[in-house]
Amino acid sequence: MHQQQWNSNSDVLRLNESLKKLDRQHTAQMSVLQEVLTKVSNPKIPPNKVIPPGFEKIGKRYFYVERNHHQNWFSASKSCVEMGGQLAVIQDEQELRDLRRRITHDTSYWLDINDLVNEEQYVSWTTGKRAPFLTWQSGEPNNAHDREHCVDLYKGVFYDDKCETRYYFICQASED
Repeated sequence: MHQQQWNSNSDVLRLNESLKKLDRQHTAQMSVLQEVLTKVSNPKIPPNKVIPPGFEKIGKRYFYVERNHHQNWFSASKSCVEMGGQLAVIQDEQELRDLRRRITHDTSYWLDINDLVNEEQYVSWTTGKRAPFLTWQSGEPNNAHDREHCVDLYKGVFYDDKCETRYYFICQASED
């Protein structure tokens, strides 16, 4: 009888250990499931996308608006890349409206659009794709003196300007 009781205690101990192990596995699985559900139900942060520091959600995407240092177009482009993004390419009228609420209207901001490679073919420097949305100021682009190849946003409309001019800039989180 003593031997049988020992087996029962041993069985109970093994059963308790098994239950503890199952409970730990269950807790780990629930944690993973909760993380997946949070990502699915919270579209603010796309799965597997790291938002660079300083970028904020404006409309449907993440942007950084430089408000302290003026740079030429090339330096601005490099700064965006170093921050984990690229100069912004505005996608549509709604995105322009969303950005206009966050910028100073009497200030120019560089965008990722230019015609440096082919005159009057405005493309994203980063992707090489044609700019999806252009809303030019009346009389623009004018490429004054054949030297204005980079696009800036001023008072809510686009201008072509000399790439060497120093303006603030708008970055977007990379699309990858």
